[in-house]
Amino acid sequence: GGGSGDCCCGRTGGGGGGGGARGAGSCGCGCGARGRPMDLHDEDAGPDGGPGEVVCAFAFAAKKMSSMAKVFAEAERHGVRFVPFFEDGAGAPARGQVDVVLHKLSEDVMLRHARDASAERVGAMLAYVAAHPEVPLVDPVEAVEKVISRAVTCRELRRLTALPGCPFRAPKFVEVGAGDDPVARARGGGISLPAIVKPVAACGHPSSHVMVIAVNEDGLRLAERPCVVQEYVNHGGVLHKVYVMEDEVMVYHRPSLPDLAAATTNVVFDSQRAYPTVDQFHRGACACGAGVAQGGHLNPDEEGPCGRCRSSAGGDGAACSPAGGGPGLGVGARPPPRGGG
Repeated sequence: GGGSGDCCCGRTGGGGGGGGARGAGSCGCGCGARGRPMDLHDEDAGPDGGPGEVVCAFAFAAKKMSSMAKVFAEAERHGVRFVPFFEDGAGAPARGQVDVVLHKLSEDVMLRHARDASAERVGAMLAYVAAHPEVPLVDPVEAVEKVISRAVTCRELRRLTALPGCPFRAPKFVEVGAGDDPVARARGGGISLPAIVKPVAACGHPSSHVMVIAVNEDGLRLAERPCVVQEYVNHGGVLHKVYVMEDEVMVYHRPSLPDLAAATTNVVFDSQRAYPTVDQFHRGACACGAGVAQGGHLNPDEEGPCGRCRSSAGGDGAACSPAGGGPGLGVGARPPPRGGG
């Protein structure tokens, strides 16, 4: 069969007889258990880097590679050469001292205790930097672990903003376990509405990016659990992305979620796609109270019962049951569970 295409060196693995010029076997990042980390200190592996050249060994998921080709080309103009950390079936493509190992294996870090291939990739990377302590790993795995769990990230922000002299605060939040009632947890934590509800896992599955803006308590139950419920803070519809490299600080402005006032509709959205607009919080797409933004599970302009409620009710939308005079919770309104649905 064909290769998995999920190799962290960015190349599509060959499977069976499909390896082409590179021969049969996988790309070597662990997806087919054929490869091993390249011996970056092997003097016989290939041509040496030029004087003053910085050699960066990278380990990225294949989906990241399409956006990195231009980066690699531009970097070479400035004396930085990128080489794959994991060799392919034809052998290691680099020799000599590597200056830094750069990875974007967040999903592998999250899944390494549950998936052998992930454990193999992360383990190989950690073993390499342990054997070569002079080579920095960017980012350290222990640092990545703080941002792949939104619960851990929230705790860390709370700790940092409590330090003396910090000029800002972190949003209030509560953690909601798989068996917890999010309404009770939010009430107990003093979370006012509207609130934003996020899955604890920040990567590893498409549903990791499905979030809910809850404008009433029914909306708190629309999200998959475990989750984090945060107070919604109006911020002018602008997201500030800040990158820090030693003393250099780079700030980029991006469109963000709108300021909300007297919103009436709970909105489900995918944070990796276009954010919902303010008018989507003022129109109900379904009696269950879920208005789903573009890129989510519904068309926000669709009238009547939502697709999930129609499906769970055999096509007639009977699962949408308003309660207490306001939008109710449809049993089909939650994002699909992991693994199917």
